[in-house]
Amino acid sequence: MAISVGVVEDEAFSRMVLTTALRAHGVLVLFDTDGAAEAVEMFRVRRPQVAILDVHLGKGPSGVDLARQVRRDLPGVGLLFLTSFDEPRLLGTSLPELPAGSVYVTKADVSTIGVLLRSIEQAAAWTHTTATSLPTERQRRSAHQLDALTDGQLETLRLVAAGYSNAEIARRRVVREKSVELMIRRIAQRLGLEPDAARNQRVHLARVYLRMVGAKDDHD
Repeated sequence: MAISVGVVEDEAFSRMVLTTALRAHGVLVLFDTDGAAEAVEMFRVRRPQVAILDVHLGKGPSGVDLARQVRRDLPGVGLLFLTSFDEPRLLGTSLPELPAGSVYVTKADVSTIGVLLRSIEQAAAWTHTTATSLPTERQRRSAHQLDALTDGQLETLRLVAAGYSNAEIARRRVVREKSVELMIRRIAQRLGLEPDAARNQRVHLARVYLRMVGAKDDHD
């Protein structure tokens, strides 16, 4: 029996490509939509086995917010997140923790339809005893870097990559500017970035972060 899914993706072209590919490979796409508010009612009415969700859905509730609501309405639904971010902590502190048993796949990892189909099957196998989602291959490759950083260091790295000065990072994180300077040095050490007179350390850190979130780096 075909697995039934509901797709929530705010980019129309990505949603069309995704649903077309899924239908061509025997997945029963019960509905697709671009917004969280409409999706809540569609999940309640159509009751798919798996919810395929983008994390960021524009203005309003995020894909994580939607997932938590859908899981409350349909406790047995599987959750599959498709995102550009390597690891949930990179999504920022404003998003809640992913629901238990969520399958988390980066769009960069979906090199073939087979990868996506296996992820759907994994999500469909959700039960209340499922512990956590398995890491993707990309997550495993970057785990040594991510595990080396505390949540506070990861947030500081995100702000560095966003272009904020040490003074502004200190203001946002409610710490002293000297503490930010020290943390940036520690982040570089934990990531194995040796001092290099030919490289601006902040730029180097920003590039590392961008690679973590799957952004294209024209210098690579």
